Amino acid sequence: MIKEYQKISDRPNRTDLTILAIIEYIRDSKIQSGDKLPTEKELCNILGVGTRAIREALMSLKALGVLRPQHGTGWYLEQFNPVRSLGFLSKLIESFGKSDLDEVMEARMIIEPMIARKAAHSLSSAARKQLERVFETMKKTIANPSQHRMADLHFHNLLANECDNSVLSMQSTMLNSLFRYVPINTSEDAIKGGIQEHQAIFDAVMTKDSQAAEDAMRKHLTNAYKYFTVESQECLAAAK
Repeated sequence: MIKEYQKISDRPNRTDLTILAIIEYIRDSKIQSGDKLPTEKELCNILGVGTRAIREALMSLKALGVLRPQHGTGWYLEQFNPVRSLGFLSKLIESFGKSDLDEVMEARMIIEPMIARKAAHSLSSAARKQLERVFETMKKTIANPSQHRMADLHFHNLLANECDNSVLSMQSTMLNSLFRYVPINTSEDAIKGGIQEHQAIFDAVMTKDSQAAEDAMRKHLTNAYKYFTVESQECLAAAK
């Protein structure tokens, strides 16, 4: 087994390589969600690394929501959930990266219309009921921008999670989480306009009209981008 995964104890980026080795081991061993991993000592022998590298790698995978420690018994594989696993990374990117509103919105306008198109066909019965509840929350929180914004993000994340494409889902989760941290002052009139646009998306998805869902999402994000761009310019002008 050491030969298969290559001994990495003396190589640079030891923890990063150990993380990748654990992931490969889980995949090759066909370990399923809920299954227990070998002990830390056994993993050290299997991967040819020391205890410290194994523990650092396991804790990193725990932070990503991939593994779960259980006191007294060991480590277990969790079901990977992009929203839970990738959402917290957006704050790191927002704080230490160079992503701004323009970049986030441009990427959303490319990805989310396709997500809406696919979700119109793949949305499960349970997700349809959940989308209806989330949309009702959006309509009830017009006077509360912060709560409305969270419901808005939930609406978009729900479509992403149900679009039957894990790559699109992960990309959208990251983008929407980044968007959550962009400071925006949204007027009540703008929120009401957004509700109408979300109504068009909602209706198209519920009637399984893929083309209408894609068009409605593109229109909504285009209008949102225009609004946020103008608002950003006005804020900068006022600050000077």
